[in-house]
Amino acid sequence: MTDDPSSSSTRETALQRGKACKCDGGRPVCTQCVFDDCASDCEYTDKQGRTRTQILEENIALLQARVQELENPEHAQPVLLRDPYEAFRASNPISGVISDTSVNQAGIPVLGSTTSIPTPAAIPWWELEEPPAQIRDTLVTDFLPHASSVGFVLSPSHFRATLGLPTLNSERPHPALVNAVLLWALRLSSNQDHTQHEQLYLQRTILALQDAFGGGRGNLVDKQTVSRRRVHAVQVEILLAQYFFVLGRFLEGRYHANAAVSLAVSCGLHYIDTSPSTAFGTTLNISLGLLKLAPARDSLELGERVRVFWTVYIVDRCWSAALGAPCAFTDEAALGTQIDTPWPRDVEEYTPIGGVSQASVIEPGNKTVQRFLSGGTTYNHADSVDSGISLRAKVSALYERAARLLAVSSSQAQSQAVIQVELQTLARTTTQFAHSLVPLDEPETSTRSAETRETLFVVHGLSHATMIQLHSVRGSAAVSTTESGLDHAGEVLQILEAAVGSKDRAAAGSNRMLLDPILSIVGMSAAQVFVQEYLRMRRGPQTYASYSRQEKIRESIDRITEALRRGAGPENKFPIFTQQAAKIEEILHS
Repeated sequence: MTDDPSSSSTRETALQRGKACKCDGGRPVCTQCVFDDCASDCEYTDKQGRTRTQILEENIALLQARVQELENPEHAQPVLLRDPYEAFRASNPISGVISDTSVNQAGIPVLGSTTSIPTPAAIPWWELEEPPAQIRDTLVTDFLPHASSVGFVLSPSHFRATLGLPTLNSERPHPALVNAVLLWALRLSSNQDHTQHEQLYLQRTILALQDAFGGGRGNLVDKQTVSRRRVHAVQVEILLAQYFFVLGRFLEGRYHANAAVSLAVSCGLHYIDTSPSTAFGTTLNISLGLLKLAPARDSLELGERVRVFWTVYIVDRCWSAALGAPCAFTDEAALGTQIDTPWPRDVEEYTPIGGVSQASVIEPGNKTVQRFLSGGTTYNHADSVDSGISLRAKVSALYERAARLLAVSSSQAQSQAVIQVELQTLARTTTQFAHSLVPLDEPETSTRSAETRETLFVVHGLSHATMIQLHSVRGSAAVSTTESGLDHAGEVLQILEAAVGSKDRAAAGSNRMLLDPILSIVGMSAAQVFVQEYLRMRRGPQTYASYSRQEKIRESIDRITEALRRGAGPENKFPIFTQQAAKIEEILHS
């Protein structure tokens, strides 16, 4: 095949070399090879008409010649090695290959005089099983500042350290996880040469997942490796779910979110015993025991398991409520899925310092979510600062429960008395939770890290979105006598504008972090409140006072629509935000 899929292409495989077949240029495997069931033999030629196999054979011949020279220096001719990445690095400065060999002025590593051995052609980095270390590390560096927004909750420092290990080292992150991180890095990149390879890395991520669930029949080391791979697989499903949600592809996002729930439950992550008598915690699969994990080796591995579980819970709860779908995870003892895993901590608290981890004193969970929703949780100001992922998990539980209560009240499946009792309990718990948060208007908030600020935006936003839903429940007058749904919608508007930055800052090209895609849904819920009030007032008597109020509400609608558009980032990299903005205009003009 030629390297340009749009030109006339031919296929050369190990089985049919010399036989030309029509090719559609599909990557990484063309349709003809898939149809012939020989995907592993599908190869593209380079600009010189050679396939990847031929290029590798030439590289081997060159290396064998060098070995022969070193073994028989009196008979061998000196070899001139040329830099195969010279032309590629010139066209893409960050995409070169790090070399320890000194070069001359022409950029050619010299080991003796010229020989007639053919020069190997450069293989583009995206065709390799993994990019060269320089490109890989650059992409990972671009990704990590946005990690919490897309649900990556493993230790960044540990991920970086193990990523540098040899490919076959059992401590290295699973290839599916590496590819998922690179996929997100390509989505976030402003380099067009990178973003065009997203589809390739999406395919690689999904294919690599098939290798992540091997059994642990070997010794303890093998079981630990298998357990780590399974946790990585859950993390990958989260990253894929968030990837599709950001693109506005809800069906695919929901599929991977459900897959993450299934894996987490099968691994027993909903019940992690952290009591002092169980050495760094164990997972107990009460129901099926299909993928039970080996005990965590240390507090960091334990903490990563806890954090991964709660991220699965957050994604499941938030997007179930957003899409009006039932939760994939049921918190019920009768089904063996009662959540007893303790609330998550920041990853630094699980990192041992001098052999001791702060997480070692965490009490084991006991009906963790059920106790919280029933109002059996005490709040303190420190919690809202020190455990961002815990705050997200709690507000996700409130948000989903409010959405479920609204759906039940609309269908009249329960009596109004039962609904009102739950409504008041949930409103009281949400109010207490919101009051415990660090206020966004505190001067110190602007000096916090980007990750902490975004956590506050998301948690405050979901708290107000929860109250908006509670105000929409029939007979919700008892929720609050001082606030209305419009008040909470106004708060969401301010939060969203603060999160995306000012219009002047966006116009100046300031780099803005990726927002958690759930903020687009939060913005939409506030916009619906404004639109409903605006349309109601337009149908009513028109007075000067009502007209003035209509103008203010219309201005709020325009502001929240503009904020959502800015949340999509440059070149609409995060389409879910523009999709929600388009829905607002559609509702307004329907």
